[in-house]
Amino acid sequence: MNYTYQHFWKLRGTSVFWLTAHFGYRPGALVALIAARMGLSPNLVSVSAFFVSLVALAPLMLSNWAQWVQGLWLGGFLLLSFWCDCADGLLARGTGQTSTFGAILDKTNDMTVTVLSNSVIGIAALGHQSWWIPESWQFFILPLTLFPRAGFSVLNWLKDMEMHQINRLRAYEPPQTLFGKAKRVAGNLTDDVTLRTGAGVSWALGAYWEFALAINTVFLVVLLGYLMTSKRDLDAFDRENKERKES
Repeated sequence: MNYTYQHFWKLRGTSVFWLTAHFGYRPGALVALIAARMGLSPNLVSVSAFFVSLVALAPLMLSNWAQWVQGLWLGGFLLLSFWCDCADGLLARGTGQTSTFGAILDKTNDMTVTVLSNSVIGIAALGHQSWWIPESWQFFILPLTLFPRAGFSVLNWLKDMEMHQINRLRAYEPPQTLFGKAKRVAGNLTDDVTLRTGAGVSWALGAYWEFALAINTVFLVVLLGYLMTSKRDLDAFDRENKERKES
């Protein structure tokens, strides 16, 4: 089959945030196209996202590069890792290679990259990378960079699996209420594109801890809000299933 960029682009998830759609899935569709023409499997692209993240992190621990160079390298390769992460699903759906193992590998890879990258960046930044946050605070901020993002990712995936069988192409129309719009804004502020770009830029500016504190405080609020709305959605889902079985 003669694959095209548009073929993969139209297979993106329908419920992704605007930043992820245009700065994640657009380049991800190009990665998927290149991978398809090279005959690479979706699982190989998934694994490549992990190794690209290792390339992103290496200079923080193993080099004496200038701070701004480390920051550009970090942000650039973390974004490339994210593009590979977006591409694996597009490639699987576009070439008919979807599998349960691939879905689990993708989510495992997401979680591993999130925890690993935040851990390494935080450890490398301890004692510096701050304009005003003292070192004693940095030890308390470090766990904040690990758990809210990981918890949100797990919750969202399990909810999607339960309610929609992880159907990325299902019809989705975001609510046009004020609360729904606020969720979209908060989602864009805490999405992968923002997190990965922000990590690189803040490192280059020597203000990683300020960025980490601000973005993860927002993320914690988003996670708590999502927990409450998810309970409402899942309770409604349970009622519909019960009524369907009784009818």
